[in-house]
Amino acid sequence: MRFLTVVALVLLNAVPPAHAHKDFQTNLYLDIELKEEALVYELWVATFQFPALDDVKFEGKDKRPNANERGQAVMDFIDKVSPVEIDGIHVKPVLESLKYQDMEQAWHLKKNRDFVMGIIKWRYPVKSRPEQIKMRWDCYVQDPSDGWEGLIDPDQDPKMLELMMTVYKKTDFLKFTPDDPEWIWHAPIDPDKLHVADLPDLKKPTFPFPFGSAIIACCGLVFLGMTRNKTGAGVVVIALLAAVIARNTLQIDTPKFWVASAPVLNSKEATETFINLQQNIYRAFDYQSESDIYDALSHSVEGVLLDRIYTEVYQSLILRDEGGGIAKVQKVEVLDTTATPLTDIPGGGFDIDCHWQVHGVVAHLQHTHQRVNEYKATYRMLPRLGRWKITDVTINEQTRLNPNTLENAEAEATNPQS
Repeated sequence: MRFLTVVALVLLNAVPPAHAHKDFQTNLYLDIELKEEALVYELWVATFQFPALDDVKFEGKDKRPNANERGQAVMDFIDKVSPVEIDGIHVKPVLESLKYQDMEQAWHLKKNRDFVMGIIKWRYPVKSRPEQIKMRWDCYVQDPSDGWEGLIDPDQDPKMLELMMTVYKKTDFLKFTPDDPEWIWHAPIDPDKLHVADLPDLKKPTFPFPFGSAIIACCGLVFLGMTRNKTGAGVVVIALLAAVIARNTLQIDTPKFWVASAPVLNSKEATETFINLQQNIYRAFDYQSESDIYDALSHSVEGVLLDRIYTEVYQSLILRDEGGGIAKVQKVEVLDTTATPLTDIPGGGFDIDCHWQVHGVVAHLQHTHQRVNEYKATYRMLPRLGRWKITDVTINEQTRLNPNTLENAEAEATNPQS
């Protein structure tokens, strides 16, 4: 049995695509880097498909506008098509450089042509490390005059702009499309402030102890011990009757000390708790250092399973960074869960049947692939030291989906016309 997160991350990178999309040169490429002092953009774009520079031709090098002549117009256009909000404040772009590169008989949409590549670099200043950055992009490759037929696959979006974003020297991934042109980046949580999953504390079962009745009965018994006569016995009888009558008053919830700790969650609460735990497992690998990842995982996973997840997933990510594609989970979408109480285990617990999808990207050099994997599995969630943790998992089903149609990718590859 192998833990689901390992499979999710490994499959994002290791499973070959059901079919490779057709490749074509758009000559519109964007890089983004978040540094301590600024959010920096660098755009390589054919001038004929960038309105602020579409008058820059392959011929007439001496007539090309420089940064002083055209810089403000370019930044005004950038501010329109690429507005940025940093911690809720709109920030104006500041031009750093404007250069040109001649592209003689270069490939564009599978055709050779002469054109000029504009190389534009600009920044959005930041005063301190931001908590949130809202980015938008509204400039895409132009439609060819004779249409896209034959250039792309039916499920391929030619307008999609995929890029790698470097955040304080760590790579992240994002994409812009005309239908989904915005991306919101959130700063990772400081591990020292990490509170993964709001898990309810375990409590022993309680019962309403009739404290008032107990006091009355004890007083009667003390009186009997002091008198040892028929009058005392009568008082005790009266005291016991009074205790019975007063049994519903002055009650105190008292732990059943003779019963081991048991779940205090109903099925809905158990499901919500599990979803928090599962999300935390994926979030843990957003951190960079081994200790931070391990500490984050330890909030959700227990024992031997924790060691296996940490070792296998972390090492697989390191290997990909060194030579292969870099896999990153972007979203975990839970489709269905069912919690079954475990009544035959001391302390109780739940088996959770879960059906979910993992959305991610895999990067190879300068291009990325979307990945969507779907899983069905049974988790076991047990109380451990006053907290709920995942202690085991059985994978029941896993399917690779086409990221555009969310249909079975292997089936589509076998029957492309269906």
